[in-house]
Amino acid sequence: MAIVPATKKYVQLPSVETRQPVGESMLQGMGGSVNFLLNSTEFQHTFKLNGPYKSANGKTYVDGTFIFDYAAEIYEVIMYNFIPGLSGFTEMDILYSGGTGSPFGSILSVKPEISFNDPHPSYVKIGDSRPTVQAPVLSINPFPVTAGAWLRLDITNTQGSGCKNAGIIIKWRPI
Repeated sequence: MAIVPATKKYVQLPSVETRQPVGESMLQGMGGSVNFLLNSTEFQHTFKLNGPYKSANGKTYVDGTFIFDYAAEIYEVIMYNFIPGLSGFTEMDILYSGGTGSPFGSILSVKPEISFNDPHPSYVKIGDSRPTVQAPVLSINPFPVTAGAWLRLDITNTQGSGCKNAGIIIKWRPI
């Protein structure tokens, strides 16, 4: 079955006035608008490392956790870093638990990295390619999430002294 093309189309008053016939064009317009909203509805959560973060190397549960209220799919991961350190690279991992009592495991088959010598401020997202970054890769894209699932941030490596203000943005949409 074909999907009505997604369009941002406003319902016109003459097509819905009392005692006027309802036409296919109005229903197609409404269907296109609903599909537009479904395609453009997204949410995000940001795990933040405000200030100097070199001491976060090897830490788990950085900046708390995030719990999903309903089923969703994660489709984008963006790592950022504002002020570089003097050497090395920063690497982060996002771990997922299906709910209370379930173990955590990475949602990434490749963890994002930003090198100190990448032009800053810097970010890297799925699909990016530069010699001074490593783009994240979801283990399943989009990554399915159940209602009540948890996310957490672990820092697997940090740049040398001086690195400040980094984080990771998770973009998701309800399903």
